[in-house]
Amino acid sequence: MKKLFTLAILSSLLLTACKNLDDAPVTKRNTFMHFYEGANSYVASDVAITGDGYIVAGTINIPGNAPTTKIVVIKTDLLGHPEWEKIIDGGASSSIVVTPNGYILVGDSIQLNPNSTNIPDLENYWSRLIRMDKSGAILSDRSFAKKVTANKEVTHVDFHGDGLTLDDQGNLISLGTYKFPGASEFAYIAALNPTSLDTVWSKVYNYLQRDYINTRSVYYSNGKVMWGATVAGSAGNFTSSYLSLPVVEENSVFVNSDYFGQTTEQSLVLKDLQPSPIGFGGVGTYAGTDGKKGNIFFIRTDKQGNFQKETAHYYDGVTESVAVSDPTSSGSEDTGETLTPTRDGGFILAGTLETTPLRGNGGKDIWLIKVDAYGAPVWDKIIGGPTNEIVSSIREDADGSLVICGTLRDAAEETGGLSSIFLIRTDSQGELKN
Repeated sequence: MKKLFTLAILSSLLLTACKNLDDAPVTKRNTFMHFYEGANSYVASDVAITGDGYIVAGTINIPGNAPTTKIVVIKTDLLGHPEWEKIIDGGASSSIVVTPNGYILVGDSIQLNPNSTNIPDLENYWSRLIRMDKSGAILSDRSFAKKVTANKEVTHVDFHGDGLTLDDQGNLISLGTYKFPGASEFAYIAALNPTSLDTVWSKVYNYLQRDYINTRSVYYSNGKVMWGATVAGSAGNFTSSYLSLPVVEENSVFVNSDYFGQTTEQSLVLKDLQPSPIGFGGVGTYAGTDGKKGNIFFIRTDKQGNFQKETAHYYDGVTESVAVSDPTSSGSEDTGETLTPTRDGGFILAGTLETTPLRGNGGKDIWLIKVDAYGAPVWDKIIGGPTNEIVSSIREDADGSLVICGTLRDAAEETGGLSSIFLIRTDSQGELKN
């Protein structure tokens, strides 16, 4: 089904691009669509631009009586053709960054203890950093974990790795969460030696007794670390949440922590935060208290980490004008997943659009929304076929083209079908050409 979907889109593009193939000029191909798959389901997490191609990170889900996972890293050329693939046992990936000498992947190491009599110990998560050279060889692989003793029982504390950046000294700044059994999930920051991955300093942030859900991006500037997070708390059967932008001095406490949406009963989730010349753009999903429908959400911040509330916009897939003034009037279940700044000062938001009789190609499609610096929509595009396409990462390349990574979920996945990773490059307007 995946190959039929690809052929259908490409055939349609060729037929609409020129009426006579004999008249079509020979041009260099600058857009593409590729799938990467194996004997088990491949799920995408991130893509980074390397200069000579792209590096894709994902997770392989292996079913069975005791389901397991593996990390997969795929290096491609500029046209998306695989150059090498590396599979790493026992973990899941969150984000990948490019360094002068190779790549660093952040994610989880998953430990299964099926014979444990301690329920919280049946499955443990350790945050994990993997350094690779440009050929995919692993230079170092470190997991970070902690144990606590309560009532004479030793229990692991779950750690998750979310994002990564560098400080002024070249140390790695790692962002993640940690969770004691039965407690809330809090944020942590750790500075690590870039070669040995030994900890230089670390801090935990549990100011609010609620769950922190971090974005996969973290930023460092002039001794300060900033990231985006969703602060969530359960009330009955509904999880209400709002947005937080913590700013901390390195190895210290909060110097600023702005909030948005904390006075309204809603589910407001921030999925990605990306820089621009005048601050940062954030994208996520808004859902009302019924939790049934959602809109893509955008907001911008200033450089100090303060929300610019006047830039908040909501986008509904069934509305012709795209943006809506009332976020509770959603006609489809749409989600905001990732965004990229563009050279004109705006952003391109990428998320999923639920197919309705008014829009969509079946299942969930990729929805691209070009907005200006204040969130006003400029154009939008839908890419997809009859299956479910879930976008995970978008980047603007040096020539203005858009690189989109995500997961194609087969409609029959629940009954034995497999998911695969897709990598798409469009032109600057979200079109597949040539």
